[in-house]
Amino acid sequence: MVTEESYLTPDEVAAIYRVTGATIRRLIRTGEMRAVRVGSQWRIPRSALSETPHTERTTGRASA
Repeated sequence: MVTEESYLTPDEVAAIYRVTGATIRRLIRTGEMRAVRVGSQWRIPRSALSETPHTERTTGRASA
């Protein structure tokens, strides 16, 4: 049986992770996020979201 995979745009993934589209494209470019090229655009398989490690963001500011 063939299962169809659903795909998201970098901006859709960015909204899920609450980051910018540029951040998602950087993760794709560095190989940290799996994606496929469709013409000139990137598409991220929904299954890749569970493969990508979630890291906490730090601002470098000291706590008050």
